Amino acid sequence: MAFCKISTDWSNGQEFVEEHLRVMAVEIGMKRMQFNQLLRHTTHLLTLAAAYAILVAMPGRAAEFDNGQFSFMKDIFRKIIVLTALIVGYPGGVFAEDLDPFAIAIPESSKGPVVPLEKGYLVEEIRDGIYWVTNGVYQSMFMTTGHGIVVVDAPPSIGQNLLRAIRDVSEEPITHMVYSHSHKDHIGAAGLLPKQIEIIAHEEVKEILTNAKDPNRPLPTVVFNKKYQLTVGNKTLYLSYPGEGHSSGNIFIYAQKQKILMLVDVVFPGWVPFANLGMADDVKGIRRILDQSLDYDFDTLIGGHVTRLGNRRDVILLKQYVDDLDKHAAQARNEIEFSEIAEENGGYSHMWHLYNLYYEKVAKRCAELTIPKYLDTLADVASYTEQNCFWMNMSDEME
Repeated sequence: MAFCKISTDWSNGQEFVEEHLRVMAVEIGMKRMQFNQLLRHTTHLLTLAAAYAILVAMPGRAAEFDNGQFSFMKDIFRKIIVLTALIVGYPGGVFAEDLDPFAIAIPESSKGPVVPLEKGYLVEEIRDGIYWVTNGVYQSMFMTTGHGIVVVDAPPSIGQNLLRAIRDVSEEPITHMVYSHSHKDHIGAAGLLPKQIEIIAHEEVKEILTNAKDPNRPLPTVVFNKKYQLTVGNKTLYLSYPGEGHSSGNIFIYAQKQKILMLVDVVFPGWVPFANLGMADDVKGIRRILDQSLDYDFDTLIGGHVTRLGNRRDVILLKQYVDDLDKHAAQARNEIEFSEIAEENGGYSHMWHLYNLYYEKVAKRCAELTIPKYLDTLADVASYTEQNCFWMNMSDEME
């Protein structure tokens, strides 16, 4: 039993118990728990809880649970209670398909500042007159320069609140706009800004927007191919195009003096990447861009999404996650035979359906291998990892 293992070797007890709980959480979250698994996991959970209670009651052990070798058990006990409640606490049944995904806790490290409901947005200074604006889902940046406001991106979900946020901190006129890339969910409110401003973007963004003919995304007035330096008043932004990744024309935006890097739709600080690795056009390009981003000297990252700002650790964590997707997709391909799927389904007559089943199984297996490692660090990791595995596998196969 679980208690026997952790009681005989406390040197690896935390690792064992944490891994045991992660596996249970994945099976619950991915809705694969059968009745016999339910009984087994419930027994293990109750055994762990009993072990904890016994150890706490032992004479002289109290201090060790505060800061000694058993201190990790406090967090373990909390997780035991949560998982037990998830398994047995549902009215009318105990099966995992009844699980409410909104009941799964978000890691504390993934949480950002609270957005005031009455305003619908939050504006904060990062440093030296550079600000970020968020509604809790999307992010924008602007900076005061002494000669006008420079805005980077205008998500329509923030809309008029972007202008309100700017006026909360400065009366300087808006003089410049930078497009991180062409997607309307990030620049679709650019039409709200003054018409006479200078708009800077990569040349591919101008080509895309010329074809789009969207009045809410005015055409750039200044374009560049590789690099561009924008200096307004006392601030400078260095713009650079790393090549294909998330989308054509998606650029690095770097405030060197302030050590702030903006890279949109690539890193989602504290959160699993959105479906298909953030709807990436080029998975290999995403991996290259992650490497390139660490060449910048930055300590604050604006990713364009989610509830908080990022940092270098978030980039490193995402690199590890993407590497694991690649490794686990390859492992899944080695484990799952296309011919066996065909045999199980009466031969090769329904070819596309067989491929669909094959890729679905590969993605599911890849996700099962990947999710446990990131339950405590990437919010909603069970929500999009299967789709990210699918996209990684397709990228590998089409390479």
